[in-house]
Amino acid sequence: MLSSFAASLTQSVRPVTIKVYLSAIKNLHLELGYVDPTEGAHFLKRVVRGICRCHGVAAVRPRLPITFPILCSLVDTCLAAPAMCPHDKRCLHAAMLAVFFGFFRCGELLEAPTTRGCLTFESGMLHVHLPRSKTDPSGEGTTVLIGPAVPPYCAVRAMLTYLTATASARPGSAVFILANGQRLNHSTFTAHVRTLLSTSGVANWQDYAGHSFRIGAATTAALAGVPDHQIRSAGRWRSDACLRYIRTPPSSARTLASKLSSSSLTCQFEHFGKAWPSFPTVKSNNDEETDDDEADNDEAADDDEADDDETAGGDGDKTDEEESGCREGDGAYEGEVRNNS
Repeated sequence: MLSSFAASLTQSVRPVTIKVYLSAIKNLHLELGYVDPTEGAHFLKRVVRGICRCHGVAAVRPRLPITFPILCSLVDTCLAAPAMCPHDKRCLHAAMLAVFFGFFRCGELLEAPTTRGCLTFESGMLHVHLPRSKTDPSGEGTTVLIGPAVPPYCAVRAMLTYLTATASARPGSAVFILANGQRLNHSTFTAHVRTLLSTSGVANWQDYAGHSFRIGAATTAALAGVPDHQIRSAGRWRSDACLRYIRTPPSSARTLASKLSSSSLTCQFEHFGKAWPSFPTVKSNNDEETDDDEADNDEAADDDEADDDETAGGDGDKTDEEESGCREGDGAYEGEVRNNS
């Protein structure tokens, strides 16, 4: 029955959505004390795998990363913009730096329930209390710490300057309010960022969005040699899905062969070859199916992480995979790959 249900959905929804529906059916049965209908359903797994192979993955609009060099260009252009009033300059200046250095999803900082009262300064650092976020749906709350940097690219100083200039605002009001009295929401923020990128002469400026700051922060951290676990903690990711945010430039392939054939690695492999003789391995069909199932489960978990990452901010116009941008192979950006050798 589930196989027929999955097959009937192919004309209306994407394969990743079918996986979500089946996962919901599984969870509902378990919560009600029934047996998992997907357990041991090998034919269902084959049907889902065939759907994925036949229909593929829908094209996703690219989301290029705003790395630190691009952020600096954005800030410089913003502060020098002749047509922008001083208030809006301070507002955008603080918003861009805070979103980047805090690894924020835009909705977490720009939308409710985060207010001015959630921001405090202690020991030279900016403390942002998030009453609720995607990884905290129960509303226990979490606090994001942002340290100082070199001006004018310091989020702490930029935020302090903006809040001081708007000290008359109520603590319960939105964090960022433009000169016209409107909240700086996600769509308005993205529009301003694209305008600044276009003015700065950045290529493909239309492929950048608000979430490009979060992607760029993860990419910049990786290039700076920050450990994966620290990147995951800074971005409040629940899994290793944060690794999908790190963009690898095509130029990294130029040095990959030399790294693989380095003398130190060659010596290690020669030693292993003497100690561990190789034997032919025969994999059974059951083993192949098990490996495929594990890969499918891992991919589905990553898709679920990326699909709804903007829902905390109420951004209903996001499509699947849009948070992390594009799938593997679309990582065009300015920078170098992390050195894992």
